[in-house]
Amino acid sequence: DRAYTNITTPTITAYVPAKPNGAALLIIPGGAYARVVTDKEGADIARAVNTKGVTAFVLKYRLPGEGHADRQNVPLQDAQRASEERPGSRMVGILVDVKVQKLLKNGL
Repeated sequence: DRAYTNITTPTITAYVPAKPNGAALLIIPGGAYARVVTDKEGADIARAVNTKGVTAFVLKYRLPGEGHADRQNVPLQDAQRASEERPGSRMVGILVDVKVQKLLKNGL
């Protein structure tokens, strides 16, 4: 698993499909607030929804145990900022801590 810790600045990575349908999905990978797992809970899911024409954004967020001021709220703050509407897209959902198999099984 590709996992990150010591995140000082949150980032969003965009995964744009070859034929975008105008829908967007924010993916917030899990990691038990100890790390952010960006491959199987982020990039893999983004690539899967890209096949349906959905643009995906994977959030790498700050973790509460890493010395940030207002530490218990930093993951939520990062998610709120990331969920602001993107120009030219309509947000169809936000995925938090899911597995790609579960997503694909449910038809996305």
